[in-house]
Amino acid sequence: MNIYIVDAFTDTPYKGNPAAVCILESEISIDSMQHIANEMNLSETAFLLRQGEEFTLRWFTPEAEVDLCGHATLASAHILWEEQYFAENEVRFNTKSGLLTASKDRDWIQLNFPLEIEHESIPPIELIDGLGINYIYVGKNRLDYIVEVEDEEVVRNLQPNFVTWRTVKSRGIIVTSRSNRTGIDFVSRCFYPAIGVDEDPVTGSAHCCLGPYWQSKLNKNELVAVQISRREGLLKLKIMEGRILIVGQAVTTLRGRLTAKSPKKIDQTNHLTISMLTPSDMESVFQIYEITIPDAFEKDGFGLLIDDIQNEIENKKQVLQASLDQPEPDIFFMCAKRNEEVIGVISFGPCGDDIRACTNHQLDDVGELGSLYVLPSYQGQGVGSALIKAMVTYLEKQGIDRFCLDSGYKDAQKRWLRKFGVPYRVAQNYWGEDTAHMVWLCKVTDFCD
Repeated sequence: MNIYIVDAFTDTPYKGNPAAVCILESEISIDSMQHIANEMNLSETAFLLRQGEEFTLRWFTPEAEVDLCGHATLASAHILWEEQYFAENEVRFNTKSGLLTASKDRDWIQLNFPLEIEHESIPPIELIDGLGINYIYVGKNRLDYIVEVEDEEVVRNLQPNFVTWRTVKSRGIIVTSRSNRTGIDFVSRCFYPAIGVDEDPVTGSAHCCLGPYWQSKLNKNELVAVQISRREGLLKLKIMEGRILIVGQAVTTLRGRLTAKSPKKIDQTNHLTISMLTPSDMESVFQIYEITIPDAFEKDGFGLLIDDIQNEIENKKQVLQASLDQPEPDIFFMCAKRNEEVIGVISFGPCGDDIRACTNHQLDDVGELGSLYVLPSYQGQGVGSALIKAMVTYLEKQGIDRFCLDSGYKDAQKRWLRKFGVPYRVAQNYWGEDTAHMVWLCKVTDFCD
């Protein structure tokens, strides 16, 4: 396995944020990735596996896998181009936070990431105690707390109590202020003691929150930021609707090869458990919707339809919530877990409005297999097929002999055509010009052992 160390968000060796980048020749286990990350002992180690013209990308600290990492993504794109693993000007990464893209412009690399908007929050006592200074504002998003303080010198001189901060329930704590320097809009420092990184030198993903935060305060869509750790790094930001462009440079400091034999490719489905969804799984499934639905729109080229994406997410959440609130729901869900992490979901219930409309109500009495979503970093590993198999096996035991399903996503339609064959009905231009909605009608016995 080829391995590299790259300093990200800098053009100077031994500045910025170092990340290890591993180019996988085949799948390896999560335990192996975690052992390698621990061996590298950097804030992040990235693992890349090519899948056609895209790459699966995962990030590990020395102690845990994380959902999003900017500097290791920048480092990964840098290596793919510098070492000639990839020739196109834009590279696409499938990650636990959905589809991410990177493009190059001479010596600069531009990352296209989702916004991670914060909302004002009452800070936990552990955060205040560990901070030890006065603050102006505290907010929180799904990943981190953000704390604004008086000025750049306060940020620079901050000495947190990491022992206390390890008990704060979040990925990390971002401390920020306006910059005192001409040409720099704001500064920050980022701390992640809960996942084994007391201070991260330069954190791209934190700027998914910092960017829109300072956009609203400074009334600017384009910003220049400096993370003022000891290694320091510079980031250029452009905030768009629902997305942020993070632009930086990178420099390679080490090239090598891991000599320890990699484990053989494993069948990831052997590590799955599939069961009926319970109330304790609900928030995890909500997060799957928040990641996979925007990812599906993005892959089909509709990533800018922010309102449509949000409506789809909210609709799925409401249906799931209603099924858990009702004593005898007409729709039920199964979820797939690996190591207690919910990574996929599927449902069965009355057929939806799109199937009824496309078939002129011919399948109104057939139940719909739907809401099949798998986290992007687990796609292509048989998780979706395992969920389908578990569901149809259950349907057979209930005496149900048919099911229908549909899709308006082009990417999913390609997979379903291979798995389910010729559709029962194809509605052309259903979602607009050059779109189609496909409906399949299937026998349960065709998909049971």
